[in-house]
Amino acid sequence: MFRGPHIRTCLSPGIPIEPCPVIQVAFVNRKGGAGKTTVATLATLGLLDSGFTVGVKDYDDQGSFRTSLFRSGVKEDPALLPDCDVVVADTPGRFGTGFDEAVQESHLVVIVSGVQPLEITELPRTYDRVRELRAAAKSVVVFNKVRSNTLFGRQNFSVLVENFCGGAIPTAPFVIPYKEAYGRLPAILWEEQRGRALSYVLERDIHTSALRLASFLGTSIARVLKKETA
Repeated sequence: MFRGPHIRTCLSPGIPIEPCPVIQVAFVNRKGGAGKTTVATLATLGLLDSGFTVGVKDYDDQGSFRTSLFRSGVKEDPALLPDCDVVVADTPGRFGTGFDEAVQESHLVVIVSGVQPLEITELPRTYDRVRELRAAAKSVVVFNKVRSNTLFGRQNFSVLVENFCGGAIPTAPFVIPYKEAYGRLPAILWEEQRGRALSYVLERDIHTSALRLASFLGTSIARVLKKETA
């Protein structure tokens, strides 16, 4: 979102919101290993590289999200978050206080899922909890670690979500491809200037996914806020 002295405008242009709080986006899944932290990190990279001031909240006690963004330019101090354009929140791989707080405090809830059978079967459980917290209308699904040359990688993901969750949930029109580099992404040592770290990402074609994800978040946030102000 672009900020002005009196209003913030969503990442998608033409939808002014006045007044508008700092936008928070939470990445969730009840199952560990779905790639929440990786996708949250990619989203943060994309937002930073698009010129936004980004804050981070880590509801997971492990703290790997904050560690992965060390010296990247994000704001971690809670006192600085009100001055950010957007706050990206990572959550634990289990239901509990941290999960619930992140969902309830966020304007957009991104359910991250893999595409293997055991991962797909966990998707409805996460969505049911999001629905119980009355956040279904602000939820979207992003599929992660997809190998496009496999049977699961070629399926219609919107239909898949509808079949498993019993209703249509907004689903990203793209997937995050499987990359071995993802396993190393949280271990990047950031330089004072982000160029070297971003070069690492760019060399492995992950940079494109980061920017695409940031753009998708903007469109989804605009959709949610438009409903809320209608």
